[in-house]
Amino acid sequence: MAKYSVTASTLNIRSSTSKQDSSNIIGKIPFQHIVELIEQTTPEWWKIEVTESGFVGYVSSQYLSPFIDEPIINNGIREANFLPDSKANLNSKHMMHKPIGDSTIPFRDLTDTASKINSIKQLINKLNVETSLRYQKTEKNTFCNIYAYDYCYFCLVYIPRVWWTEKAIKSLLQGQNVEILYGNTVSELNANALHDWLLNWAVDFGWQRFFNTDEFQNKINSNGGVGIICAKRKDTRRSGHIVAVVPENDTQKAFRQNGLVLFPLQSQAGANNYNYFSDKKKDWWVGSQFSSFVFYYHE
Repeated sequence: MAKYSVTASTLNIRSSTSKQDSSNIIGKIPFQHIVELIEQTTPEWWKIEVTESGFVGYVSSQYLSPFIDEPIINNGIREANFLPDSKANLNSKHMMHKPIGDSTIPFRDLTDTASKINSIKQLINKLNVETSLRYQKTEKNTFCNIYAYDYCYFCLVYIPRVWWTEKAIKSLLQGQNVEILYGNTVSELNANALHDWLLNWAVDFGWQRFFNTDEFQNKINSNGGVGIICAKRKDTRRSGHIVAVVPENDTQKAFRQNGLVLFPLQSQAGANNYNYFSDKKKDWWVGSQFSSFVFYYHE
């Protein structure tokens, strides 16, 4: 059975397909709990089974998002993700190593290409990197890596906010069960470290490397996919940079010359925060301050 994650803060489970009679509410399912689809009874109402408890009933389908099981790749290394935390939110800088625990933020709708592109547009508007406190630079720090992680998380693809330490990786390779412990088994990744992670691990987690900006943008457009550009500083004591490359929509476009994409449509936090841009910083990734850059795409 297909698995789904609850996107509402709590979701009513009912004995029948009606909102008119509150007496049919037989329970509540918490945010991001996993349920299994039994039947798409109507477009609005789905019959589901609650994972672990086996509780069966009807829920409003608009509050379910496809759940992608945590991948275990061939050598035993899995995703490193903390659980969402309500203290991690758009209006604060608390718990920035954790996923945002806010049920009003939409996940990418994987139904088809049009729904993916439309839901990504809604996601960018909701995250609102230009004004949300979570992403605003401070005197010492910028937060491109935080925004890129949040964007990918709600698009249902994986890049790490924290990643396994070398010791933890050795234990995982030996088949041991390793708990995610901040500062012990996992540590935070900045943009420089994400550049290296992409080169070392991205393919194992479903990413595909691209080398041409026109092919890159067109692939993202044609599938409603997720793109990342990440550049590593020559001076690794200073921050690299990472941006999301997003599907074009009816109002936001990549920068083209002679019909070919020179600068993809991007979304970023950093020294300057932009919900969208394509020509403000040109081909920033080839700047002399960077030693290397990569383009990666995820379906």
